[in-house]
Amino acid sequence: MIGDLIVMDRKVIGVGYEGLDLDGLVSQLRLRGVRTVVDVQLNPISRKRGLSKKALQARLSVDEMGSEHLPSLGNSRVNREGFAELRGPERMVIGDDGSAYFTSNHYDSFTQFRGPSQ
Repeated sequence: MIGDLIVMDRKVIGVGYEGLDLDGLVSQLRLRGVRTVVDVQLNPISRKRGLSKKALQARLSVDEMGSEHLPSLGNSRVNREGFAELRGPERMVIGDDGSAYFTSNHYDSFTQFRGPSQ
């Protein structure tokens, strides 16, 4: 599972790397056919080895994926207060085939509520 996966369209997905190392993240991106990663963080840094801007770009390049840093697409500092407190363990995950799943316990278990699109 990729962090907080939200499929907005079959061409754009939202990805978080919580619980993944660099190899795990790249593996998940490859499985989903990602061609370009757009980092929307204000500062593209990470405490996780390999996930800061230059190291991640180098690895993605090896795996023939592009990378861009576009902080203007992210959530600005002035708009962030309160978001962390609002966020709970519930998530919805939509697969590339249109199937949809719900978790109430932050990815420990899932309930499918929609099958693949016809």
